[in-house]
Amino acid sequence: MKHYLNKIKLAGAGYGTELGGDGEEGGGATQGIAGVARPSDAAASKGPIYRPPRLGDMQYGASFSFLETLDLISDGPIEGVVNQEGRLVNDDGDLLQGVYLDNTPVAITTKAVQDEVADVGGSAVTRSLAGTIPLSAFFTELEAKNPDDLRINPLGQQVNSAGSVAPHWNYKSEMPNVFTKEAGEAAPNSFALAQVARHKKGAPVENVDSGATDDETPFDGELKATSLSVRNDFTDVHLFMGRDSQLGENAVEKIAVYSDTAPVSMVQRKSSKSRQAQKRAYMFFTDTDTATTTKDIADDYKFLFSFGNLYNSIYIRSGGNGHINDHFGGAIENSAIKLASILLPDIEKITQLFNEGLQDKSNGGKYQSLLAKKALDLLDPELSKNLEKSIPSDQNTLLRIISRFLALENYGSYVIHRADETQSNLDGLDLVDPQGPVINIQADNYEYKTLKSYDFRFKTSDGEDLTSFARDNSSIVKVFDFLVPQVDGNGKLTGKVNGFYLFALSVESSNAETPRTKHYNLDTHFKGVSSDIVSRLSKVSSIDYQQNLNASLSVKGNVSAIRNNKFNYSNVLVELKKGTENQTPFQFFKNIYIDKTYNNTLFGPFRLEAGNNVQRIASNTKMLSPNSFDTTLPETEIEGSVDARAGLALAGGSVNLLNYSDWAAGLNAPDEEASPIIHTVYNPNIEEIFVTLNISELRDTLHTEVKPEALENDTSIKKEENKKLAPASTYPGLLEVRISTGLIDPKTKKKIPSGETRDYKFVALVNSTTLVDLGNPESSPTDYPWVKMGKFTGRGETSNKINEPIKLPPAIKLGSAGVGQDDNVKPLRYVEVTKLSCETNSVLLSRSVALAKVTEIIPVDLTYPFSAIIGTKVDSRTIEGVPNRTFDCKLKLVKVPSNYFPVANNGIDKRYYNTQSEFDVATKQERQVYLGDWDGTFKEELQWTDNPAWIVYDLLSNKRYGLGQHIDESTINKWELYKIGRFCDAVDEDGIFKGVPDGQGGIEPRFSCNVVFSEGEKIYDAVNTIVSLFRGSVYYGNNEINFVDDRPRPAVNLVTNETVKDGSFSYSNNRRDETYNTIEISYKDRFENFLPKIETVENEQDIRERGVFKTRIEGVGITSRAMARRAALHHMFHKIEENQTVNFTAGLPSLLAQPGDLITIEDELKSNVINFGRILSVDVPNEAIRVSNTFETGQGFNMTGRLTVYDPTGIDTINELSDTADINRQRIIGGFEITGDLPSSPATWPQFTGQYNFSGYTSGYQSTALTGFTEYAQYTGTGNNILYFDSTITGWVFATGKSFQRSNNNDKWINSSTTVHTLADLSTGILDDYDDSAANKRGSSAKPINNFSGNLLNPTLGYTKGILESEIDVASPNQLKVITITGGVVPEIPVNQNYGTLVSGVNDPSILSRLIVGTPCKFEISGATPFTYKVLEIKESNPNEYSVTASLYDTGKYDLIENNISIETLPNTYSYQSASASVNNLTYFNLKPITSLAFQTGADAGGETFFISGSWSDPNGSNSLGYDVRLTRPENSIISTGTTDSFHIFSGLDSFGDFSFRVVATGDTSSTLNAYFNSSPAVLSKFLIFEDALDITNSFIGGFRIL
Repeated sequence: MKHYLNKIKLAGAGYGTELGGDGEEGGGATQGIAGVARPSDAAASKGPIYRPPRLGDMQYGASFSFLETLDLISDGPIEGVVNQEGRLVNDDGDLLQGVYLDNTPVAITTKAVQDEVADVGGSAVTRSLAGTIPLSAFFTELEAKNPDDLRINPLGQQVNSAGSVAPHWNYKSEMPNVFTKEAGEAAPNSFALAQVARHKKGAPVENVDSGATDDETPFDGELKATSLSVRNDFTDVHLFMGRDSQLGENAVEKIAVYSDTAPVSMVQRKSSKSRQAQKRAYMFFTDTDTATTTKDIADDYKFLFSFGNLYNSIYIRSGGNGHINDHFGGAIENSAIKLASILLPDIEKITQLFNEGLQDKSNGGKYQSLLAKKALDLLDPELSKNLEKSIPSDQNTLLRIISRFLALENYGSYVIHRADETQSNLDGLDLVDPQGPVINIQADNYEYKTLKSYDFRFKTSDGEDLTSFARDNSSIVKVFDFLVPQVDGNGKLTGKVNGFYLFALSVESSNAETPRTKHYNLDTHFKGVSSDIVSRLSKVSSIDYQQNLNASLSVKGNVSAIRNNKFNYSNVLVELKKGTENQTPFQFFKNIYIDKTYNNTLFGPFRLEAGNNVQRIASNTKMLSPNSFDTTLPETEIEGSVDARAGLALAGGSVNLLNYSDWAAGLNAPDEEASPIIHTVYNPNIEEIFVTLNISELRDTLHTEVKPEALENDTSIKKEENKKLAPASTYPGLLEVRISTGLIDPKTKKKIPSGETRDYKFVALVNSTTLVDLGNPESSPTDYPWVKMGKFTGRGETSNKINEPIKLPPAIKLGSAGVGQDDNVKPLRYVEVTKLSCETNSVLLSRSVALAKVTEIIPVDLTYPFSAIIGTKVDSRTIEGVPNRTFDCKLKLVKVPSNYFPVANNGIDKRYYNTQSEFDVATKQERQVYLGDWDGTFKEELQWTDNPAWIVYDLLSNKRYGLGQHIDESTINKWELYKIGRFCDAVDEDGIFKGVPDGQGGIEPRFSCNVVFSEGEKIYDAVNTIVSLFRGSVYYGNNEINFVDDRPRPAVNLVTNETVKDGSFSYSNNRRDETYNTIEISYKDRFENFLPKIETVENEQDIRERGVFKTRIEGVGITSRAMARRAALHHMFHKIEENQTVNFTAGLPSLLAQPGDLITIEDELKSNVINFGRILSVDVPNEAIRVSNTFETGQGFNMTGRLTVYDPTGIDTINELSDTADINRQRIIGGFEITGDLPSSPATWPQFTGQYNFSGYTSGYQSTALTGFTEYAQYTGTGNNILYFDSTITGWVFATGKSFQRSNNNDKWINSSTTVHTLADLSTGILDDYDDSAANKRGSSAKPINNFSGNLLNPTLGYTKGILESEIDVASPNQLKVITITGGVVPEIPVNQNYGTLVSGVNDPSILSRLIVGTPCKFEISGATPFTYKVLEIKESNPNEYSVTASLYDTGKYDLIENNISIETLPNTYSYQSASASVNNLTYFNLKPITSLAFQTGADAGGETFFISGSWSDPNGSNSLGYDVRLTRPENSIISTGTTDSFHIFSGLDSFGDFSFRVVATGDTSSTLNAYFNSSPAVLSKFLIFEDALDITNSFIGGFRIL
């Protein structure tokens, strides 16, 4: 076609010729067009005038492309994407709020949407559905909280009552019960209970299976029996269960209802000799009463409750024989799989409605398809994405899709409601939106109007909308509306409804507080539903149909949900996979596209010899009607390259034919065939392709005036002349392209047509480069309405397949294909693209097209296990170039403690507040992060946290990416991590969030971790990085992995000159240039889309003194300015204020401290005071202690009566703490209140009213009795009131003063019954007067209790068991105890005997028996701060000698750094002169420091300056000669003076800042008898501003806050 390229470079015009008969155009009256006129008209012609084309119903050709990316976010699983509020937005509608393109969010974060309900036409449209709602009755009964609801002893299982034993369960009579009724009392809203009796570890086996004896090897916690109960006492609700469920199988079993006389077992034993509950695959509660072994639950059910899916089950952990795994859950058999088969008929009906709508295209049938699609999109958007293609009726495929949908990770139970099919209230409702756009579907020959969207909503009797509630509380409930109303072709409802409504509920687990037998531990596990959702579902009173103002339905695209969102970008698709092991494949990103670029022009055939015309749209009145225009040639006739058009009518009926293509007649070459482009496919994995064409020009030019019908009927055109097309107007051209596929014989290289052949026809006006994808599965048939297949006009011969990929023939071996002989060679495939439209020399017609690329498609239906991936598709019309993509996510899911609840039900983190006022108005319950005590267990489901303690635990224990394959998880000190985690979260002793300022006016946790390890970080380095965030360290010792952090704690060891080698300590300081006073710290600001920032922290005072010494540190994991400042201030404080390191060598006692522990050092060479010694003897009867050395009161310091001694406590191991956490005990969370009086109560009772709070545990029962607790909680009330349990008399006692006095003077009231063990029982029982003379301590005046408030039966926060934080002391327990000496101590002179000092009068005599002779001790010095150091390193230098390195530590630094509370450090070093010493008969003394130093300020006369007046007291009396007084001003200038008065005034001051007032008492050293040295200085500093001087000095900002 090179000759053709040369020809079209020329320009010219031909002359008209005469033809007989009618011209093909018919009706042309003008003489041609401007620029193509006959020579005789040249003088009269005018220049061309450009007019915008008027297309009527025709369209411009337009194109777009998209960018598709898959970004690996993290190793999975992750929590998901969050918006700027920190709220999870994993739902498709809000997901874009957490996606950022070029650091700009795609969607703006909005508050939870409150749905608007309105009719677009005016008044609100709401209709209630008819029929009963049985689910409300079910949840009303579930909410009743009757402990008997879950039978603890169903028949047929290994259970006992009243001492009877089940077969094959022989044990001694002192163990009568294994499964007990008490377990049911801790099961609110529960529907299932599993119990496991385990043989107590290390206990002998006694007559088990009538074979073992006491001498046999003990079992180690082997599973001995399991019991599984499912609640089954509902009214009009029936329980069905089944076994061995496979996909689609139908066998079900109806379970008889409980009765008092015959409690039927839910799950019988596996066999008559088995102790294990038989495994059940699925369970359902439903209102239907019928089911058979050959049929599913009856079709007429209206309500169904199901528990269990792939991720949720009742899992009984067992060991040894009789292993049982998941009940109602698991990968192969679970309730969700069975539920899929039950829901299948409803889904089939919805797909039937979808398909029937597609079959009736000419009469608005797609309206019904659209309503069905709204429901099917919830199930799988791929299922109904194409409104041109029916859904195959394949039951197995639908079952798999439904099962996959029901595999929700965080939701284990489902509630189904099926509405009555006939709903007369809906009959005749019009869905058509009169204001919405109209979509013309050419293939259907029908104009579709936009429909108003709708919802079916459950409303409670309180008027609450559960759909709105679910949106705000997605962590506990999700709703899915599968109700599909039937609609006619006019968009009106017919009064019929099909489908169902589905609630997905999160499942809560709880462990019952059940007693243990002597030899058996009982693990009790409940499955229940959140009380929030149970309460609401119990109140459901109506189901309403309501039209939604925030959404519309259109056949052009999916449901258009507005959701009140605002967007910064349009046409962005995002899909999230959270990285679970069994996650489903991507729905929109399951193909790999490989582009093969060509950009080569396509040339069609060139035909002149036949003389046929080129195919065009005929220039007549139908020319702008896309479904009825005429063409110049019938589609059966061969097209040519001649462009001859009818001109003026001539005499005799002939027509002047104007040939606009014969200007180059002399240059024409012979006819040529089309020149296709062939693309060869080499990859055998390619199954499909699509082709992209580049249409640069496609237009025709009108040569005569025409008045098209499309313009004439257009009422928006007012002027008559505008309804005509003048000559030179451009209008759409026609183009036809063929794509065919086949095989290539590798031997002969010949093409073997064996694939698809598609002819695409284009009807559009294209004036610039336009890309068109043919066969792209990501596009929609409506993206290119000007492209069709089949005929140019009408519906065409086939359906529109523009978005269906072009299939390649399979790459099979040649022998199998019948080509060639070699079976070992596979043929190649080809794609041939041919331009069928003829080339022409016409100057009026242009249709240039090129093959841009061929895209090969590789299907990759991959699940990407353990990979959190976000797929993004961006429209090229939205953003230019490839945007930088970032995502705000809550990443890794890790193990967290079972009592850890940092996130509220609505998804908002309880530990982050934007303003102080938000924090102030939040209730304690809303800030309850740790609920109760921890029992050492973790939540069953992994959860997200930014608490660095539990992130470290995950890195150490995870077996896939952590150290779990190399270390035993039981050796990790989780208990110390628990304490560290609470410190990081900044909670109080009750687990209520207190927080620290976030630098933006809000509150945040003390330490958090937000870090991504993206470059192959070594696990050891990663652990240390996380640990450093809470200023801690991790170390291995005593076969355990231990942790320490920098939080203030008591010192655990005392080190003196007497306990270290050579009696000496070695001190060192940082180099001057390492003592930084300016620190720049980098961080990523969560308040500004995690942009990197730098915060500078300075110590201005130190800078003034020494100059600037600056360093820069990397704030890894830090995401707030305040946390960055705190980290830098800690670093600076350590460098400046803790600028001292000490080294010493000591013996074995040094091992009492571990790295990170605090120790106290008493060094007489540093303090010039000996306040320490060793215990020489202990006199327990006389409560006296003899210590070495002589302690006297010297000048300048005093010994107090506080003596620090060693109190050996031992070290609890991790296992011992686990045993403590497992103690059978419980306490109420949050306390309770007693109000009012007892009936006819005496005056002694009212004093016991008021608030009571937990104050500790006391000893209970250690026997095998199951009725009591091992320990009981004690509660302290107002004043000195106490409520405690006395196990010797089995009663709760109200007392005053101390507990267990067993005296009428202290104990006042006791409960009458001797079987009351819980507060719940106490609150409904009888009180007796306490009578010490009675055997059971109970008097005769019984008073019924009816005035306990706080709901002790079911308290707001519940009961808890587990370990107290104060009981966790596993790493380095405090071995030091301070006792108070009340006799023979300073200020009295101790009694000095032959050696040492004897002190007496110990406040805690019980400690005397534990004191060890030879251990060090020390007296506290009055008015002095002890030297505290943090151990950095301990290493063995010689046998039994250990070298210790420690750094100075200030316990007040957290208050200073976090709350700006200044540190009051008292002097702890003294003059090198002794307190009193005699030399040559002259005694020297040190004066005591002055006391009561204070100063005041005021304005000087004239008001231009101010004064500081200081005053003090002198304890030295006449021994002081006077005082040296100094004032240090902010600029470090000093004013000094001497005075004999106890006050002084400095005046004429005009600066502002830190002023320091210093006073030293001066002594007389000239005496010949007693000489007195100066006292140590007393200093008082304050920050002062003289406001009247501000107008004449530099401006000063005291502080500001930007919110």
